[in-house]
Amino acid sequence: MSSSPLRLVVFCNGRSGSHLLGSYLHQHPEIHFDHEQFGDDIKIRYNSPLPYYFSKYLPKAYLKWRISKAEKPGYGLSFHLANYSHTSFRIQDFHAQGYHIIRLNRDDPWEQAMSHLVAFSSNKWHQKEKPAGIQELPQITVDPKKALSSVLNYINAQKSLDNEVAPYPHLRLSYVDDLQSPEKHQDTMDRVFAHLGLSAITLEQSPFKKTYKRPYSEIISNYDELRAKAQERKWWKTNGAI
Repeated sequence: MSSSPLRLVVFCNGRSGSHLLGSYLHQHPEIHFDHEQFGDDIKIRYNSPLPYYFSKYLPKAYLKWRISKAEKPGYGLSFHLANYSHTSFRIQDFHAQGYHIIRLNRDDPWEQAMSHLVAFSSNKWHQKEKPAGIQELPQITVDPKKALSSVLNYINAQKSLDNEVAPYPHLRLSYVDDLQSPEKHQDTMDRVFAHLGLSAITLEQSPFKKTYKRPYSEIISNYDELRAKAQERKWWKTNGAI
């Protein structure tokens, strides 16, 4: 194994399970996982505007600062394709800096878009621990044009992600195949740690849970209308998501 400190980046899109994956990576004694460190959230995460400025214009220096705050020798973070609008750093720059690349994908763009729309409308992006009592479901109505635009954006983003990582060594993970079922988490992480050249560990249960366990059809009032309109689109049929 290389004597250089371990560096890794989870390259993904929103609503793909990166927080769940990151929580397991962070359990390893060799990895400090920093989650998302680029994007608009940086503006409100710190009292000073300097972190966002550095992340946008001097990303190498910004990452060096974040690594200096790490509690463990190895360092990892998640990076969304959408972050390209917030920084000059690109996936090839991570590769050039010696980062291991994990490509995390949510295979069904319809489910990904619905997850995003529900999270945006309810302002609930993540669920830590199991909610006490009966979980109250939000009731939202989604503009069909907005829904179809979101689905198409995720279809295009998946293609762009695949094209971005294709030239570089990487481990590909699927949210559905590798993370959706808790029974698969240990096997998935054994494979991830082996890819990173680390010893396996016995996982503790992640604090991150599925935000809403009930189907989107019970949360989105016009769900059937949205699905019918999506099925009418030729680009949707060619991608085979429904």
